[in-house]
Amino acid sequence: MMVTLVVAGVVISLAIINLGMGEAETLRREAQAVSILIEGVYDESVTRGERIVLSFENEGYRFYREDKISKKWIPVKDDPYLEEAILPVGIKVLRLSIDGVEVPGARKLIFSPSGHNAPFFLDLNLGKSVARISCNVIGRTQITWPA
Repeated sequence: MMVTLVVAGVVISLAIINLGMGEAETLRREAQAVSILIEGVYDESVTRGERIVLSFENEGYRFYREDKISKKWIPVKDDPYLEEAILPVGIKVLRLSIDGVEVPGARKLIFSPSGHNAPFFLDLNLGKSVARISCNVIGRTQITWPA
């Protein structure tokens, strides 16, 4: 009976560890995808010569561009490079800080066609794991794992 309890405890512990590793791996992959997305939006803004907004909304993200006549931000539609998407289940945007100032509420990044943007970081969260995507003034990203 005692051996059965010990074996069951070990199996449960391994299952919990594996679930944690699954979360971390899922977050790592999504952080890499978002990092590549950010660099791509930066490049698209420069190439197209227009400001593009990447907005993290609800459980996903979408893009906006400025209407040249009304000067209002309108959602991008029918653009294969700037398609809205849903983040994997459980992944949330925890924090956005632009040029050292935390942005409350709406999490929007505006990319300038000049190629110079304020540095920022974006924290993604899944379970107990956090991935920080930092972006410098020329649109290059780096992923770190804050403690």
